[in-house]
Amino acid sequence: MTDLVQPLIPEPAVPSVRDEAYVTMANNDLSAMLCLVLGNSLWLSRTSRSLVILVTDGVSHAFRHLLSCVFNVVLSVRSLGTQGTTKLALLEQPDIGVSYTKLHAWRLTQFSKCVFLDAGMLVVQNCDELFERDELSAVPDIGWPDCFNSGLFVYVPSMQTFWDLISFAERQGSFDGGDQGLLNTYFRNWSADINRRLPFIYNLMANVCYTYKPAFRQFGQNVKVVQFLGGYKPWNVKFHPPTGTLSPAASVHPTYVQFVQFWIQIFVKRVLPLFSSTIQTKVNEQRYTCALDILQHFPSFLVAEPVVCLPAPSLRTHPKPIIYLPPGPRIAPESTPGTSPPDMTATVTEPGVSETVQERGIEPDTKGASDPDAHNAHTVPKEKDLPKLLSVAVDDNCNILPEAIVEPTAVDDLSGMLAWEQGRADYMGEHCSDNIMAKLDELIGPGVQSK
Repeated sequence: MTDLVQPLIPEPAVPSVRDEAYVTMANNDLSAMLCLVLGNSLWLSRTSRSLVILVTDGVSHAFRHLLSCVFNVVLSVRSLGTQGTTKLALLEQPDIGVSYTKLHAWRLTQFSKCVFLDAGMLVVQNCDELFERDELSAVPDIGWPDCFNSGLFVYVPSMQTFWDLISFAERQGSFDGGDQGLLNTYFRNWSADINRRLPFIYNLMANVCYTYKPAFRQFGQNVKVVQFLGGYKPWNVKFHPPTGTLSPAASVHPTYVQFVQFWIQIFVKRVLPLFSSTIQTKVNEQRYTCALDILQHFPSFLVAEPVVCLPAPSLRTHPKPIIYLPPGPRIAPESTPGTSPPDMTATVTEPGVSETVQERGIEPDTKGASDPDAHNAHTVPKEKDLPKLLSVAVDDNCNILPEAIVEPTAVDDLSGMLAWEQGRADYMGEHCSDNIMAKLDELIGPGVQSK
């Protein structure tokens, strides 16, 4: 880390109002770099509030160190996602496919009121008057003005609200697959109170401001916060490193080129000097570069969220899954006149299979199928007919069954378990019935079949 940033970095400014804060979030090094610009833009606007940033495991230690020189509080949080690392998974709801990490902002109860800003925003003028607004105050979304844009909003931290949002996410989810849909559904009365509808100057979506040029000409000088959307994000725009002037090839709309230029000037004058002299030398050697390209000088820091294999699903919230046995008799039916006996070489001791399945918290289908004859061919012994204790002796040297006709499966590969729990089983491929039976056969071992 010491060879990536300056050995001595400045301390953040001391706010005069310490019980209110601007809050943002970074989940990787790129968003952390954007937050460095956002934080500096807040200090340049002479804010009197504290600056707080929430960082996840995807932010490297080097950038965490840099963030500490801009933000008064740097807090590490865990991603609220779908892989079992959050209460959503603890509540046995792994199928909610949305990341709600932003909800951690409501846990900052040391502050009486906060303003949340996304990382890709820029403060142009002081906007501390936002703290006079009530929860939840936000700017209407340009795509659907009856909803608010969650890039900036005023809120009151509360653990009760945090858990209510988590519970609401568990029950309802999000209609747009993100936090904006969730928050709009939870704060559904937002549009009823005109005082909670912030003016557009507090969240100017830079990719559309030119669609109403006369209005921008009239009110553009009052813009206080800009959100960069679309394909013209300033961290993708090439500039001359020593001066920060835009590349002649940069295709930025003239209406909001001033905001892109302001973002790049902050990056060149206040963020780039925080990097080590080695990185600064490499950057200055290039005629034109962009903030995104500068990240390549930092070591790759890609932390995949760990896949957590949950225990057997609770009967409280999950229905019992059904295992469909493959065609063909697994137990010899009672012989009837004129019927040839089945091939006993393909017979599997069904009590052993049933016992193994029950040990994993899964019950086989015994309620019948659409074909009565097929049901008779796949009858599973009742629980009272099964032995209470089954002693399984497996020979360590018997790794492959002599009669196996399918490729052995990876017994220790638990990656498919999560897919089953989320209802995404690959019935025609990895999770086909032949592979299921092969895994059961390998788990049971030939010692049971020989008894």
